[in-house]
Amino acid sequence: IITLVTSQTLFPSFQFVGSHPAWIWIGGVLGGIFLTSNVLLFPRLGAVQTVILPILGQILMGTLIDSFGWFHAMQLP
Repeated sequence: IITLVTSQTLFPSFQFVGSHPAWIWIGGVLGGIFLTSNVLLFPRLGAVQTVILPILGQILMGTLIDSFGWFHAMQLP
């Protein structure tokens, strides 16, 4: 509602989207996929696994990125 009132439009223009790099928009797409998968997996996995598995994945990926210096990160053994 605030966006609609302040800018008189609900969605960004193609010019605005095109003027930014594509990787900026990946967070929103991946966030939607993450939330949808959590909602769908919750009844099958249970509450504890639905919370613990994403956190475990983030910790493991952070460890790999730091250990091997992926994505131009400083390598920290």
